[in-house]
Amino acid sequence: MLIKKPTWPFLILVLAVILRFSGYFDRLNVSVDQGRDALIGLESLRLYRAPLLGPPSSSWGFNFGPLYYYVIIFFTILIPGIFSPWIGFTLLSTLSVFLAYLIGVNSRGKTFGVILSLVTAISFAEIVNSANLLNTSLVSFAVFLSFYSASAYFKTQRKKYLLLLGFGVALAVHAHLQAMPILVLLFSPVFLTHGKRIGLKLGTLIGSFAGFLLGMTPIIIFEIQHHLAWTKSLIDYATFGQYRFYAPVRWLTDLTVFWPSRFGEVLWGNSALGLYLAVFAFVSIVFFTFRKKIDKVSLLTILVFIIEVFSIRNYRGPRSPEYLIFTHFFIIYLVSLAITLVIEGRKVLTVLACFIILSAGFYFDRNIYSQRSQSEETTALYDFINNQIGKPVSFYVLSGSYENAYSLYYFLSRSGLISESGYPVALCDNGDKYGLIPDRCPASDRLFSTGRYVLFDYRPENRQRFTSFEVGTVDQLRLYRRTYNNYELIKY
Repeated sequence: MLIKKPTWPFLILVLAVILRFSGYFDRLNVSVDQGRDALIGLESLRLYRAPLLGPPSSSWGFNFGPLYYYVIIFFTILIPGIFSPWIGFTLLSTLSVFLAYLIGVNSRGKTFGVILSLVTAISFAEIVNSANLLNTSLVSFAVFLSFYSASAYFKTQRKKYLLLLGFGVALAVHAHLQAMPILVLLFSPVFLTHGKRIGLKLGTLIGSFAGFLLGMTPIIIFEIQHHLAWTKSLIDYATFGQYRFYAPVRWLTDLTVFWPSRFGEVLWGNSALGLYLAVFAFVSIVFFTFRKKIDKVSLLTILVFIIEVFSIRNYRGPRSPEYLIFTHFFIIYLVSLAITLVIEGRKVLTVLACFIILSAGFYFDRNIYSQRSQSEETTALYDFINNQIGKPVSFYVLSGSYENAYSLYYFLSRSGLISESGYPVALCDNGDKYGLIPDRCPASDRLFSTGRYVLFDYRPENRQRFTSFEVGTVDQLRLYRRTYNNYELIKY
């Protein structure tokens, strides 16, 4: 085999770090949800109390699980600096690359491990997702963790991996319900156990379900306290809520347009290439399946992917990219498996395949770094308060200006620059930094402007100029309580 040295996974991991952290602070997503969740993590630490529910769904009246918040809290404690939750999620994305290598080694060997980790490292969608702080962002890592656990159990037959498998499944489901098909993995030990005794196979389910119940403990506690309110909200969503954003779908469109596009978008950020990748993966895997060269972990992955195809087909809500992160692992895995099946045992083809993957990745991924988020403007606002005002501020938000208000407030709060008696400043969002629409923010009393976002001197003597705006504040305790109790969303 060509790839034997342990330096290969290390080099791929270094590549993943470079790709995920290049232009990092210009690519961070610091929008409404991200800032809200960072604030909730900070408030949980202040109160020494962990929430029992996660963020609310934007589609209907239910919440996701709180493990996502626990991850934010963990990184807030572990990593210094105002960007710690974002950096933590980027590190999880990098860890996914290493897990991909281990999955490949456990299931087929080192060649598959290198190909799978290399494709994961350069995946366009994975790199974009790595700079985001969102509950859906955690889905990708949770799926990698779950399949790593399944592959490790398949190779070693050690029961500790069953607990990790169950917990990984719980983490994925906590993060977002798009991961529901992964529940099949809880039964996978029956398929992955080497022994033939039925009692032995069924006994392994205890480990996977124990790990799952461990991960679901916060929600179980919430359900006991609130008379199964979370379960009722999910039933309400399944029977009625998902039809609120109904969009017609059909099998022909899914198989000929949607899925090929997903292949291209996940790997190269280019939907037009997806058809070629999907056909290549399908033909290669079908051909080698009939030649009986498919390992059990890969068969399990294909099974869950098929269930996912049916799941998305019957889902009636919007198909936004953040609701499709669950597909990342399977597309990466299937294409990597197809490449490996073709090149296995052929040194020249292996080198050529790695070169093509790297070249295509560098070519298409370059588009990521030219698209900047609003993080640069938000950090500019923070730097102005920190360096120019140089003391705590009391923070106000003018109507319609919450796009980055939570994130800015989080940065200020994390740095000790928020105080009710501080220097009054108000944030206004013009909605456009290119001058294409008229300014909607006042022209006077401006302290600092990034183009789109404007900070105003909001001392009492200036407030008459803001009478046309509804002026609000950021209350992180209220944000926390809303998530913990959820009375505003669950009406049972």
